[in-house]
Amino acid sequence: MTIRQITIAEARSWIRTPYHHQAALKGVDCDGLGLVCGVWRGVYGADPEHRPAAFSRDCAETLRDETLADAASRHMISLALDAFEPCDLLLFAINNNAPAEHRAILVAPTE
Repeated sequence: MTIRQITIAEARSWIRTPYHHQAALKGVDCDGLGLVCGVWRGVYGADPEHRPAAFSRDCAETLRDETLADAASRHMISLALDAFEPCDLLLFAINNNAPAEHRAILVAPTE
Protein backbone atom coordinates (compact mmCIF):
# COMPACT_ATOMS: atom_id res chain seq x y z
CA MET A 1 0.00 0.00 0.00
CA THR A 2 1.13 3.55 -0.68
CA ILE A 3 1.27 6.20 2.05
CA ARG A 4 -1.78 7.83 0.43
CA GLN A 5 -3.75 4.57 0.61
CA ILE A 6 -2.71 4.02 4.24
CA THR A 7 -3.74 7.59 5.13
CA ILE A 8 -7.11 7.28 3.40
CA ALA A 9 -7.77 3.96 5.18
CA GLU A 10 -6.91 5.61 8.52
CA ALA A 11 -9.15 8.60 7.74
CA ARG A 12 -12.04 6.29 6.85
CA SER A 13 -11.56 4.44 10.15
CA TRP A 14 -12.65 7.68 11.90
CA ILE A 15 -16.05 7.70 10.16
CA ARG A 16 -18.88 7.89 12.70
CA THR A 17 -16.66 9.34 15.41
CA PRO A 18 -18.95 11.97 16.99
CA TYR A 19 -18.00 15.64 16.91
CA HIS A 20 -16.83 17.16 20.16
CA HIS A 21 -14.87 20.41 20.36
CA GLN A 22 -11.19 19.87 21.30
CA ALA A 23 -11.41 16.07 21.29
CA ALA A 24 -9.21 13.66 19.34
CA LEU A 25 -10.10 10.06 20.16
CA LYS A 26 -11.17 7.77 17.32
CA GLY A 27 -14.55 6.20 17.90
CA VAL A 28 -15.23 8.42 20.92
CA ASP A 29 -15.08 12.16 20.06
CA CYS A 30 -13.11 14.51 17.83
CA ASP A 31 -13.20 17.90 16.21
CA GLY A 32 -11.66 18.77 12.83
CA LEU A 33 -8.20 19.36 14.23
CA GLY A 34 -8.50 16.21 16.31
CA LEU A 35 -9.38 14.24 13.17
CA VAL A 36 -6.38 15.50 11.21
CA CYS A 37 -4.00 15.00 14.14
CA GLY A 38 -5.50 11.58 14.89
CA VAL A 39 -5.08 10.42 11.30
CA TRP A 40 -1.49 11.72 11.27
CA ARG A 41 -0.84 9.91 14.57
CA GLY A 42 -2.38 6.71 13.16
CA VAL A 43 -0.11 6.84 10.13
CA TYR A 44 3.12 8.24 11.60
CA GLY A 45 2.84 7.30 15.30
CA ALA A 46 3.00 10.79 16.83
CA ASP A 47 1.30 14.16 16.46
CA PRO A 48 3.03 16.50 14.00
CA GLU A 49 3.28 19.11 16.76
CA HIS A 50 1.85 19.79 20.18
CA ARG A 51 -1.90 20.42 20.02
CA PRO A 52 -2.68 23.99 21.12
CA ALA A 53 -4.01 24.72 24.57
CA ALA A 54 -7.75 25.16 24.99
CA PHE A 55 -9.20 27.43 22.35
CA SER A 56 -12.67 28.78 21.65
CA ARG A 57 -14.66 27.65 18.64
CA ASP A 58 -14.26 31.08 17.03
CA CYS A 59 -10.71 31.92 18.12
CA ALA A 60 -9.36 32.25 14.56
CA GLU A 61 -12.16 34.61 13.55
CA THR A 62 -11.76 36.63 16.73
CA LEU A 63 -7.99 36.93 16.30
CA ARG A 64 -8.21 37.32 12.48
CA ASP A 65 -5.28 34.94 12.35
CA GLU A 66 -4.50 32.11 9.91
CA THR A 67 -3.34 29.82 12.73
CA LEU A 68 -4.50 26.64 11.01
CA ALA A 69 -2.95 27.51 7.65
CA ASP A 70 0.31 28.53 9.35
CA ALA A 71 0.53 25.19 11.19
CA ALA A 72 -0.31 23.21 8.04
CA SER A 73 2.37 25.07 6.08
CA ARG A 74 5.02 23.79 8.49
CA HIS A 75 4.27 20.20 7.40
CA MET A 76 2.71 20.41 3.93
CA ILE A 77 2.91 22.33 0.69
CA SER A 78 0.17 24.44 -0.89
CA LEU A 79 -1.41 23.20 -4.12
CA ALA A 80 -3.40 24.86 -6.86
CA LEU A 81 -7.14 24.25 -6.66
CA ASP A 82 -7.00 21.94 -9.68
CA ALA A 83 -4.09 19.87 -8.34
CA PHE A 84 -5.73 18.06 -5.40
CA GLU A 85 -5.38 14.29 -5.16
CA PRO A 86 -6.87 11.74 -2.78
CA CYS A 87 -5.22 12.01 0.65
CA ASP A 88 -4.59 15.76 0.38
CA LEU A 89 -5.58 17.93 3.34
CA LEU A 90 -8.07 20.65 2.45
CA LEU A 91 -8.35 23.84 4.50
CA PHE A 92 -11.25 26.16 3.97
CA ALA A 93 -13.11 29.12 5.41
CA ILE A 94 -16.80 29.87 5.67
CA ASN A 95 -16.39 33.01 3.53
CA ASN A 96 -13.71 35.13 1.85
CA ASN A 97 -13.33 37.38 4.91
CA ALA A 98 -12.76 34.58 7.43
CA PRO A 99 -9.57 32.66 8.18
CA ALA A 100 -9.39 28.95 7.34
CA GLU A 101 -10.94 27.13 10.27
CA HIS A 102 -12.22 23.95 8.67
CA ARG A 103 -10.38 20.98 7.32
CA ALA A 104 -11.03 17.76 5.42
CA ILE A 105 -9.04 14.89 3.99
CA LEU A 106 -9.87 14.20 0.36
CA VAL A 107 -10.56 10.50 -0.09
CA ALA A 108 -11.78 10.38 -3.70
CA PRO A 109 -10.65 12.16 -6.87
CA THR A 110 -12.26 15.48 -7.69
CA GLU A 111 -14.20 15.75 -10.93
